[in-house]
Parts: sequence; structure tokens; C-alpha cells
Amino acid sequence: MQYRLKKLLGFLENKRIMYLVLIALCCSVLLVPQVVRFAFHGNLPIGSESYKDAVIAGEVINRVFPGTWSDSLPSCKGVAGPHHVLLAIFAYIMGIEFSMKLIPFLCGILTFYLLYRFTENRIVDNEMPSLFLLLLFSSPLFIYAFTVFNPFSLAIPLALAGLLLVGKGRFGLIAALVLFGLMPFFGIDIMVTTALSLLVMALFSPKRKPYIYMFSSCAFFGVAYVLALVSLGSFSVEHSFHYQNLFQENLVLFGAIIGFSVFMLILAGVGIVSVWKMKKRYYGIYCIMLLLLIYSLFINPLLKIPLTMFVSYFAFLGLVRLINMVWELKIIANLTLLTITIGLLFTPISYAINLVGSEPHEDMAAALSWLRQNSGSDEIVFSDYRNAYWIEYFSQRPALLNPGNVIGEQDNTPSALFNDSLTLMKTRDYEESLEIMRRYSIRYILLDKKMETYLYENNVAGLPFLLESTETFKNVYSSSRISIWEVNLTSAEAIYET
Repeated sequence: MQYRLKKLLGFLENKRIMYLVLIALCCSVLLVPQVVRFAFHGNLPIGSESYKDAVIAGEVINRVFPGTWSDSLPSCKGVAGPHHVLLAIFAYIMGIEFSMKLIPFLCGILTFYLLYRFTENRIVDNEMPSLFLLLLFSSPLFIYAFTVFNPFSLAIPLALAGLLLVGKGRFGLIAALVLFGLMPFFGIDIMVTTALSLLVMALFSPKRKPYIYMFSSCAFFGVAYVLALVSLGSFSVEHSFHYQNLFQENLVLFGAIIGFSVFMLILAGVGIVSVWKMKKRYYGIYCIMLLLLIYSLFINPLLKIPLTMFVSYFAFLGLVRLINMVWELKIIANLTLLTITIGLLFTPISYAINLVGSEPHEDMAAALSWLRQNSGSDEIVFSDYRNAYWIEYFSQRPALLNPGNVIGEQDNTPSALFNDSLTLMKTRDYEESLEIMRRYSIRYILLDKKMETYLYENNVAGLPFLLESTETFKNVYSSSRISIWEVNLTSAEAIYET
């Protein structure tokens, strides 16, 4: 096994063959999930946050071309960034849902080209850059980044282009400053991590000046951007609320959509150990990785996307180390390398299957499209916060609960709205539930399978019990996965008074 891997790597050192293999792999990992999704699950883009981006892009279109987008679309909490503007331009020409698939794919191809150029002369000892790219392109987070529309789809190629332009003379440096000056407009999280990463690179790189310039550009535009938002009253730091389950949220093996391959992490650990004697050389990278890890675990899980580039790099070093090392027992060497190879091959396949089958499903889109046609534009819908952006996109109605309001603005504890929503789902007290629904003017309740499963598994199925009250709640839509209930508070109050 070790001998065959060495022959394969020697084969990939041919630049022409390597380039063709890499472009074929890159196109495959980005296109196949979209094709399979279209064949088995319809034309719906994958993800939840991407639909929030679609709503913001729709607002951008409305500002430039009034009446082009639906006027009843709820105003989404968020400021338009470069990725929203790009999505709005593409959507105006070829439709929003197709653009949500096309833009990540084009950005993925651009990232491939930039990474290929970037790694040609920057891999340690100029050794096998193709292996690093092969590992990166097969990583679950690379597949997610350029299959599902998200801010990193555009931010990553822009940052790579900026790094490549640094050594291209004065014009290249100016262009790099402009590109890194755009980073704050992708969001506060990207601004902070980019600025701190550039600062670390300035501290540890032998050529400090370019990184100091780029850090200054990012920091200057970032401060100006935040001050502008504060003056307009639009500044807010939106928390990405998610349950803190370390394995289920971060490892693909346990079902994570935005997660790492276990085999990649093992190889990365081997890679870090293999270069530990030269740790001073990697201090800067270690600091950036630690920063991205902490930020992705506790603030924004999407920051695992840039982190996976560093993980793939150390995984590359680890795999090279395992292939080239002298083993005392060949059978151990062969079993180890065979296990890792199989794991690296099957992880992206199983991940792609999981990603393709992820929400939203056609049932959700059909139910919310029905709601759009049979309800008022300002009537509030109550559901799980994870359904919020689909509700606002497909039904064009405001969702009471969304990932941006489940955490209190002053601290990191659940908001009053979130606590009231939990009470509404759990309580069997009719009066208490009516009080909450009156307080928030809830008109419709959307119940899906994951909500029902959660309530029944935790033995707190208060909401399904209350829905049996036919005087107050009327089942207006039902399918195998979704049910929509209309709330008649006037009728409920009359009954309660009698």
C-alpha cells in the first residue's frame, strides 16, 4: 500500500496530469451534489442562512429596481454585503434560486485556480502541492463552502487574490489593499478574524510590511463601516444560536453539516507532530487556527470554512510523513494507510449524500407557498427558529422566532421571546398559551416533523395537545411532513369568557 501511494504521488507530480485531475475533482465535488439534489429533491437550494441572504438580495433588487421583487417580502435583519450585491445582480438576470447555486460553483472554480497558483511555490520543500489540494477539495467544509451560498463563497477567493497580488508591485499591493478593505463588509465576524489573522501574519512573517498595510486597510474600513452602522442605527452583532454538542456539530461522522472529517483531523494531528521541531516557523499559523477554532465553536460555525484550509495543510504534511516514514512492520503500515485512504475517499461521498438530502424539502416549500397565497402579508407565523428563513423566503410572511433573536442582546442567555416560545411549545395550560399568542400577535403555527419529534421525545408535547382545541386552532394545511394551523384568538377569548 505504501509503495502504491508513492507511485501515485510520483504520477501526480506531472504538472499537466495533476492540473487535469484537480480540475476534474473540483468540478465533480461541486457539481455532483447539485445535480443529485435537482434529480431527487427538486430545484431548492440547500441551507437555511442562504435563504436569509436571498431575502436581503431581494431587498437590494427592490431598492435599485422598485417593484421587481415581491413588495410583501419581510424586511430581514441584516445589512447587505458584497455577496448580497453579487447575488442581486445574478438574480436580476437569471433568477434567485439558480443564482444561489451558480455563484458558489463559480467561486469554487476561482478558488481552485487561486489555490493552485498560491501553492505552486509555497508548499514546504516544494513537495507535492497536488496532494494538499486533493485533500482540501475532498474535505466536507470545502464542499459546503462552494455548494451552499454563504459569505465565504466570495470572501475566500477575494482574500486569496489579495495575498497573491501582494508580490506584484505597487499596483498589486494597491489592489490587495482594496480587496482586504472589502472584508469588513461581509460581516463583523469575517472582519475581526481577517484583521487578527493579518496582524498575526505581520508579527510572524519575515516580510512584515505588506501584511501591516493589509491589516491597516482592513481595520480602517472595518472601523469606518461599524461607525457608519452605529450612526444609522443598524449596528448589531447577530448571534448564531445552536446547541452546543461538540461531536454532532463539528464532526461529519456524527451528522454535522458544517463539520470536519475525522480522518482529516487525525492526519492534521500527525502533521503538527511531524513539524513540531520547527514550531517557531508555524507560530503564526497556530495562532490563526486557534483564533478560528474558538470563534467557530462559540460564535459563528461558518468560520470552520477558512479553518479547514489550515487543517488540510497539516493533514497533507501528516500524510506525506506516513507515506515516507520507515515502518518496522509493513502490515501495520499497509493497514494504517489503507484505513486512512478509505476514510478519505468515503467521507466526502457520505457527506455529499447527507448534504443533498438536507432541508429544505419540497414539502416545506409547498406548504409555505400555500401560506403566501392564503394569508395576509403582515400575519405572524410561529415555528421552530430553524425554519424562520424558509418561512420568510417562501411564504413572504414574518417569522416570530429566528436565529437572530433567540439570544438576548445584552448577554449570551436565551431571550424572553425564546423562553416564551419554549413555554408555548411545552405548556398544556390553555390560558397561558393564549396570553403568549396575544402578546406576539401569532396568527399561524407551522409544525414540522422535527418539532413533533423533539416534543414527544422530551415528553413535553404541549403544543400538539393544545392544537386539538378546534375552536381556537384550525388545521388549514397538512402534508406528510408539515401542518399549518390558523389561530383564532377572537374565538378563543369569547369561549374563555363564557
